[in-house]
Order: sequence, then C-alpha cells, then structure tokens
Amino acid sequence: MKKLFKSVLFILLYNCVPALAQTYTIALQSKMGANPLVNQYMPALPVRDVSIYKGIPQKKYVLQNVRIWTFNYNQSVYEALMEDRITLENYLNKIKNSPLDTACVTNQKIKRNYASVFIGLDSLNNKDVIVDANNNLDFSDDKVFTFNLKEKINTLPRVEISVDYFNGKEIKPTTVSMKMDPNEITYYENEIEKKANLTLMIDSYKCGTGVIDGKKYNFYVNNDYFGLYPLKHHYISVKSENEDSNENIYRYNPTDTLRFGHALYRVKQLKQDLLQIELIAKTKFEATVNSIAPEISGKDIFSSKDFSTQQLKGKYILIDFWGSWCHPCVESLPDLKKLHEKYKSKNIEFVSIARESDPELVRAKKIINEQKLDWTQLAPKSDNLMKNYQIQAYPTTMLIDPKGKVVIREMGPQALVKIDSYLAENL
Repeated sequence: MKKLFKSVLFILLYNCVPALAQTYTIALQSKMGANPLVNQYMPALPVRDVSIYKGIPQKKYVLQNVRIWTFNYNQSVYEALMEDRITLENYLNKIKNSPLDTACVTNQKIKRNYASVFIGLDSLNNKDVIVDANNNLDFSDDKVFTFNLKEKINTLPRVEISVDYFNGKEIKPTTVSMKMDPNEITYYENEIEKKANLTLMIDSYKCGTGVIDGKKYNFYVNNDYFGLYPLKHHYISVKSENEDSNENIYRYNPTDTLRFGHALYRVKQLKQDLLQIELIAKTKFEATVNSIAPEISGKDIFSSKDFSTQQLKGKYILIDFWGSWCHPCVESLPDLKKLHEKYKSKNIEFVSIARESDPELVRAKKIINEQKLDWTQLAPKSDNLMKNYQIQAYPTTMLIDPKGKVVIREMGPQALVKIDSYLAENL
C-alpha cells in the first residue's frame, strides 16, 4: 500500500554474522476472535442490480444499498474470465498478488462464493444491517442489526455465514464466522461510501509461543480463508512477551526472511498447526522496537537536497511511511502536522516516506503542498527500503531515539498519540 531514492540495503548485509542452521518449531493453536496484532478486514462492494434479492426492507431510508463480499476472489475473477467479462490480461493482473493458489479454482460456478449485505441509513443516523447469512438471496429470514453511528460500539456482533468452497476435488458447503464493523472506513474514499459501508472482519487466527535465543516470543498467524485453502503467503506477527509494541508484522513469501531479536530467520515450514523457522544470521540493524534502525538516505522530492539519517545522530527522528492512495494516511496528515508544529523547535526531525506508483509524484506533491508539510519528503524508486523496514501496512510511523534505536513502531492513528506522549516525557 513508488519511490524516489536508493536505500542503503548493504548496511544490513554487511552487519550480518552467518549462523549455524538452527530450527525452531512453534505449535499453533486456532483461536476465535480478532488477531491481537493485525485485523483482517474484508470490504463489501456495492451491487448494481438488486432485482435478484427478496426481503429488502420497505422502511424509508436516507441512504440504502446492497453490498456483496467475495469469499474466494480468484474464483470470482476466473468465472468472469470464463464468461468473457474480462480479458486474460486483466485476469492475470488481478490475481498476481493474490495469496491463493491456482489449485483453489474450479471450472464449475460456485454460487455461494459470495455473501450479501443490506445497509440502510435513516435520518437519525441509525444504520440497519442485514447479512444474508444463509445465502439464499432473501433478507426477510435474517437478523436485523441496528447501529447508532453517534454511539461508540464496544463489541462488534458476530455473524455465521454459509458459503461454498472448492477443496480441490469438489464443491463443499461450510460456515465461516465474521464480525461486522459498520464504522471501518479504511477502504472507502467518499462520504457516501463511508456511510453506506459494512466491513467484515475475520474472527479467527492461530497463535503459538516459542523460546528463541533465551527470549519468549508469541507468534500470530492470520487465518486467511479460514484454513480452507492452501496459501502462497501468510501474515505472520512476532511479538516479544516483554514488549508493548509488536516487533514485526508482514506478509512473507517462501523466499522472505523474518527479522526479530537481532537475527534473520527463514520460514522453513508453515502447515496446518505447525510453524518452523530456521536461523540464518545474526544482525546488528533492524527496523523493530529496541533495535538499531537501518540507515535511510535519498533526495528530498522538492529541493533535491541529500538526506541521510546518519547526519541526524543525536536527534530523535520521526519517520512516517505513507502514500497518496492511502485514505487513512492522508486523513492523518493534519494530526502529523500538528505534532510537527508542537515539537519542531525541539531536538527532533520529521521525515515522510511516500510509496507511489507515479514516477512524477503528481498526487503526492499536490497533497504535500495543500497540507503545507514543510519537512523532509522522500519517495524511494525501489521497494528495498520498504522491505528493509518491513513496511506492508500504511500508515506506519516510527520514532528513533538519538542513539539510533527504534523506540516506537505503530500502525494507524494511535501511533501519533503514542509518540506525542513519549516525546512529552523525553524531550
């Protein structure tokens, strides 16, 4: 969630010490509830033709729509290809980043590969939500959930949804547990979309504990597709039991390495309820809490002035990883600016690093100018820096202390609150 400077990747490599292969095995247990470190949200998209549905409420709403959630995205795109609704080129482009294996797709049409949701917003800001849980295209036999958008929702309601999946041999029915979040707006850009949305959240994950190099770590694995499909990659979170902040959260591919505890690990195996990792090397530099941060260097996208974190030794450095395409990133910029105004006269430097697909950075520059963000702005040309810092969620904000150690690493708006509190005590 591209880029205008060269990161110093060789620093990490030169500070690695080869280690004898040592394998650690972590037993994983399935848990109900949201992953403590990473929520898995699945947005519901609007349906244009609602004539296939029965039982749509006759109540007068200010705003109403039917939205649909896709269970197996690869299957839905493949069906679109078979029905000539998209080209082969479009199909390949749509599935290239999907975690699902192609073995999860069948030539047969899976009718219950979707779940439908009716959403109605009345004049009092009450949002009625009906999930077609039995997947019969009829809302009259399903429960109505009413949310008052002016009130805080302490507990998100759970819904059991009937879907079908392909097990490699045949299409089988199953039930999946999801939680409904009527206020999650990350995936929606305009105000109408935000009000008319319902985001579903996967309500299960796997976790296990392992002692590595004398230190206890908790490992969390997201339960993508509820374990029904083989995956090419997963989200793995690693957290030290003695730290408040997560050490790393990112999606791994078979060739990727996990970085935590001043070492690099290869994921040797992740099957069912077993995670095996293998020690590759010890390393001095990391992007995790309590580790020395890798160097960042490049040129400011406006002034072309050379920048390096090496020049800022002895100062705090706030690093904000963002993108002009990321709505939560853009929405958080006013708060980031307020934080800059509050501490700019102190012993701290701010650096924003944008991940952009446009080499001219037109949209990013426009937003920066409109917001009047007058600190260092970088945009790397390659993914090396993002990989080196293990950035896969935006916004991610980090605070590095005067000794070069990462003291805070957080995702989302809570990062700025935590950094403000820390700086108020330490600057």
